Amino acid sequence: MNVIVNMYAALKDYFPDSIELSVEAGSKISDIQTALIARNPESRSLLDQCRFAANHEFMSRDAIITDGNVVDILPPSSGG
Repeated sequence: MNVIVNMYAALKDYFPDSIELSVEAGSKISDIQTALIARNPESRSLLDQCRFAANHEFMSRDAIITDGNVVDILPPSSGG
């Protein structure tokens, strides 16, 4: 199955703004993280700190994704 993954902020230093990933049915958010780390191992420490959302709703890394989901990955941010 295919999912669209959107990157934000510092993640754009490691990946394009948006990529399409092919993952197996029943995959979890954590499987997307693993696939991204395989593409760019240097991204691991940042991805470990990120929040993941599927279809505009924050999800735990154990959440199962479905075909056609749009996954947003948001790094930590600071501001005032």
